[in-house]
Amino acid sequence: MVNVQPFLLTICLVLQLQNILYSWDGTLKVADFGLARCSVPGQRLRGYVGTLSFMAPEILRGRGYSGPPIDVWASGIILHSLFTKRYPFRKRELRKIMSPFDGLPQYHPPAWLSKPCTSLLSSMVCEDAMKRISLQEIMNHTWFEHFPGTPWRNRSQCEHIDGCC
Repeated sequence: MVNVQPFLLTICLVLQLQNILYSWDGTLKVADFGLARCSVPGQRLRGYVGTLSFMAPEILRGRGYSGPPIDVWASGIILHSLFTKRYPFRKRELRKIMSPFDGLPQYHPPAWLSKPCTSLLSSMVCEDAMKRISLQEIMNHTWFEHFPGTPWRNRSQCEHIDGCC
């Protein structure tokens, strides 16, 4: 995520699990920018983009949305899926969101996940986009303290990345 972090500020990537590639050297890469959209800070985007399982509530409800919060939502769904081998919501539950009378089922991470992981996931898969954790807050989250080699936590590893540290 560090390599694309500067772009997340201006591009809505429409992330999904199938578009995350893991290389032999341990690098994660994002592929398939076919539905990516430019998003100027403060600008509201419209329209349905992405795969239903990864769509943020604001997209499903047809409201305007901004790029970074929907990418944070999708990243939370991806992390949940990687940790648990299943999506957090069933498709029929996601379809309820489109109704103005139904809300999103409450997100509950599995009890066996660590508290820092549960905290991170819950703040990423937050129904209210205004309360959802930001990209900067994700990078500073306590869950990453368990990974001392995280590039943005080690200045010597990320000096070549603009705005990383």
